[in-house]
Amino acid sequence: MRQRMLQGEINMRVLHQVNSLNIGGVETYVQRLCKYANEDETLVYSHQDGPVRAWLETVGIAVYFDNIEDVIEQRG
Repeated sequence: MRQRMLQGEINMRVLHQVNSLNIGGVETYVQRLCKYANEDETLVYSHQDGPVRAWLETVGIAVYFDNIEDVIEQRG
């Protein structure tokens, strides 16, 4: 499977879930991960808004606060 992913045959989608988007260890770590990710295949779900949201949106990462099941269904 890894080889097929490297060859572009399989697309991987990544969901990062954090409690808030305030500046903290986990939030800034997720921001660093997203900075180098494919923005079409990466999204962040949070329960609370905060300054990290602006950082994520600057690099094109979608940030959601709605019901997570609706987000997953919507993104396919």
